[in-house]
Formats: sequence, structure tokens, C-alpha cells
Amino acid sequence: MTATERPETASAQRLIIVGVDGSEPSKAALAWALANAHGAAVEAVYVYEPPSVTTWFVGAQPVVVPAPDTFHGLAVEALQTAVADTIKGTGAEVAEIVAAGSPARILAEYGAKAALLVLGAHVTHGFGRLLGSTAVACVRHAPCPVVVVPVDWADHPAAATKSLVPAT
Repeated sequence: MTATERPETASAQRLIIVGVDGSEPSKAALAWALANAHGAAVEAVYVYEPPSVTTWFVGAQPVVVPAPDTFHGLAVEALQTAVADTIKGTGAEVAEIVAAGSPARILAEYGAKAALLVLGAHVTHGFGRLLGSTAVACVRHAPCPVVVVPVDWADHPAAATKSLVPAT
């Protein structure tokens, strides 16, 4: 299911929201959420920031910005591909939601109605793992617990731990 607004189908205690942007870290976050759902509904949320209406010039030539519907269509396609790649062969069901706006703000808002918000760890530096700006903002502002999953989480010995989502 793809929508621009969140359907009111799952209770907050049995709902996991996953920020998905098509990257490998976001696919790892979705895989982690599915492995730890234990019956909870999982919703993959793709948030894109529409371009401003400012006209940009490169040299003497204006840059043509595609229509807003184009960005929404690309977001839907990216989300569908990421979800299909992640759930292939698992039989898992994932609701797909696309929204326009600030990713951190929108994901934190969706987190208000969830038991858990799951994001991928995007930035790795020589000094260790650092969180991307969306993850940092969600950790600070989301009203629910936030899990930030590294790409290689399945290789960690704790990957087989019990679910963090309350059982029914």
C-alpha cells in the first residue's frame, strides 16, 4: 500500500515505523525491524524533500527542476524497490508510505503513533560509527524509542536476541 498519509490500521503498541530511503542502511533497518516484529505491523516510510521553487542557474543556463509529481513518483518507485529487495522470499508484509517534507520531522511525527522507530546508520568514519542528521534528530525528538541499525547488524552476536516490541 502506498499513501501520502498514514493509515490508522495498527495500534501503536504493535507498530514499527521504518525510515526507508532506498540505501543499504535503510534496507538493513527494514530487515532488522522484520526480524524483530514478532507479529507487529511494519510500515516503511519514505520521506523526500521537495525542491524549493528557487530558480537555479549554472553558468548562464537555468536548471530545470522537475514537477513535484515527478519527485513523488520517484520516491514511490524507490520505496517499492527497497521493500521488494528486502522482503524477497520472506512472505513478510510491509505497508509502504511516501510523504513529502523534512525526513526527521515526518519520521518523528509517525513515531508518535508507533512502539518503535527504526532507522539505518548512514555515516561511517575512521573514528567509528556516527549517526546521520536524520537519525540524530529522530533520537532527540521522536516520542517513541528509536533504534539505529548498522548495515552489518546480522553479523553481530546479539542479532538473535528477543524482540523489543511488546507481545500481544
